[in-house]
Amino acid sequence: MKRKGGFFRFILLVIDLALAVWIFSAYQKARAGDPKETAAHTTQAATRPAQTTPAATTQAPTKPAPTTQAPTTPVPTTNAPSVPARSAEEMERFSWYLDGVITAGVPAGSTQITRIQELFGQWKALLYCDPEGENARMIFADVILDAGQSSYLAAYDDYLTYSLRDGKETAKTNLETPAYPFTLENGLAAADLGDQTVYLYFYEYDGSQYASGAFLSSAGEAVFIALTR
Repeated sequence: MKRKGGFFRFILLVIDLALAVWIFSAYQKARAGDPKETAAHTTQAATRPAQTTPAATTQAPTKPAPTTQAPTTPVPTTNAPSVPARSAEEMERFSWYLDGVITAGVPAGSTQITRIQELFGQWKALLYCDPEGENARMIFADVILDAGQSSYLAAYDDYLTYSLRDGKETAKTNLETPAYPFTLENGLAAADLGDQTVYLYFYEYDGSQYASGAFLSSAGEAVFIALTR
């Protein structure tokens, strides 16, 4: 009987120890937390997108730049002065030049004049001086080409000046003008004025004779020349 009682006591002691170990283990788990549950919570926290509060986008209102445009001064529209009858007649005579050759050049189909003897005689001439300047004017003159004792000469006598600035015309007649020597080569005449040389291209077109050229005067003015007969 004593052996049986001792055996039962031993069994109860083992059970008590096992129960104590289990209770202690449960207590430790409760303090540390279940690793599986902790890992699950950690994974869920990691996979859950963080909610970020968007930063306030403050943009200063842009003030439109003022569009300032300088006032334009109106150009006064002044009527061109009426052309006196004689100047208007001369301008009509040279319309072939003023409305064409001066910008477009010699017309196609024209023929060069290469013999100087064909130039002798009287011509009507236009000198268009300083067209873009304040002293723009047209000079209409009678020019004579002839042979002198040692050279060919060019001279003019009567001429009419028309001012494009104020519309006035001035006529001068019976002038004693010098004669200038000139030459002709391949339709290009060169007149020696002393301080400069004037070149003129002579040609025939539609039954009439013409010449055109240009030079820079000693005063620095551009002068365009046309002759016809």
